[in-house]
Amino acid sequence: MATMSANEALLRRFFERWAISYDELCAAISDTMHENCVFQQTRIPDLHGPAATVAFLHQGRAVFGYATFDVEVKTVICEGKFVAAERIDYMKDDHGTLLATFPAVSIMQIENGKITAWRDYFDSADMPSPRAEQAGAAS
Repeated sequence: MATMSANEALLRRFFERWAISYDELCAAISDTMHENCVFQQTRIPDLHGPAATVAFLHQGRAVFGYATFDVEVKTVICEGKFVAAERIDYMKDDHGTLLATFPAVSIMQIENGKITAWRDYFDSADMPSPRAEQAGAAS
């Protein structure tokens, strides 16, 4: 049986922290992303660094009402500083109610214990509708 690389262990722990609480989700981003990391997602402008990523999370929380993400890691492939993860994300609110389920693939570059580049691929059609109070505010 192959042993888990340090980069795979970092990736798995990073995603595990997303399910603990909203504060822990934000802390995982702040602790694990390098200051110069560029985070690219499907149909979303690039985010530069952990502060911009946490600000983006705050905006998403206001719109969608999420608090945590249970992340089911299906497959991990490591090649040096590159780690790819096939996963299913379960977006939940503060009460643990499931808001959305969507498959995603992450490609990360990890150096010296920090994510230095991160690309996420998912179908944005799988995202939930904005919360009712947000939809009403937009009218």
